[in-house]
Amino acid sequence: MNTQDVYQKEQWGANFTQDISKAERIAHGKEMAAEVVKRYRAMSGVGNDVPIYVAMYAQAPEDSLSGGNFYSWSVANSGDTLGNWTDLDRQTVVLPMQDGTTSEKSVGSALNTSFKNFTDKLQGFFPNLSSITGQASYDGSNLKGLNVTVSTQFYSATEIESFANYIAETAPSYLPNGVPVQIRMEASTGMQAYIVKGANDSKYTVTILGSY
Repeated sequence: MNTQDVYQKEQWGANFTQDISKAERIAHGKEMAAEVVKRYRAMSGVGNDVPIYVAMYAQAPEDSLSGGNFYSWSVANSGDTLGNWTDLDRQTVVLPMQDGTTSEKSVGSALNTSFKNFTDKLQGFFPNLSSITGQASYDGSNLKGLNVTVSTQFYSATEIESFANYIAETAPSYLPNGVPVQIRMEASTGMQAYIVKGANDSKYTVTILGSY
């Protein structure tokens, strides 16, 4: 479901944006969900007692750096009728946060501070980094995972391997424990290294990719 309507008042004219209210989005979404269930139930091979699950997804605005989030789900256990809807409290927080970030993203403020310190540490060691950004996934106030992208200008195998290992050594001191963390090290030529740890791991695994 879109959270904004982007339209033109005249062909080839300027684009205008109008926010779609949460209530309107939910109401239209439920109407569409009922129609989806009806059409699936009419398909050959879909029995009347086959459960059909429907999840609602709110698309992020065009200028957002994060993706959207699932916000509700329901199931039709039989027939065309959906059961009660279960609300979800999912958020994606883009790191580092910009000044004036809205209060709905304040859930990630503590992580934002440590992420900035992580960024400063890497840029202090390798000042020619292009950028470091992150996307933190939350369920309510609980952090569920973190994806980090480090853009570099390294081209030699020695530089790439050295920097990837430095990230793996530095990350445990700044990035969260108890959740999966994925770090992508990229250049204009493609992904150079993949640095990852599982929720129960304390050390990161480094995988060097590609040819140089």
